Amino acid sequence: MPADSAASRPIPQTISLRGGQSLRLSATPGSVLHVAAGRARLHTAPAWLAQSIHQAQHRLVAGDVYRIETAGWIVVESEAGAELTLRQAPARPGRVARLLVRWPVWGLLRRPAGRG
Repeated sequence: MPADSAASRPIPQTISLRGGQSLRLSATPGSVLHVAAGRARLHTAPAWLAQSIHQAQHRLVAGDVYRIETAGWIVVESEAGAELTLRQAPARPGRVARLLVRWPVWGLLRRPAGRG
């Protein structure tokens, strides 16, 4: 199956916010937030910067696209109503899963067919 098959593409999540509403979302690196209509403010995931916690804020208007660089919880606030689409990036497999793909050991772990 090709890597760009429909099964490997993330399903976009449509979000409608009224004025003054906010929403906290878990996002993975590479996720994309698109503002289809209205205005919103994005608070990025908190990060350490010079021994203190920093959380960047971005004002987004209709048509803007923001690519999320780090994993974590983001907050999206609507200033006067907004329609947003969040397309989560596919999660990367863990370190053990990547090793198992490199060295297929599943055959060593299976029981022989004749034994119960």
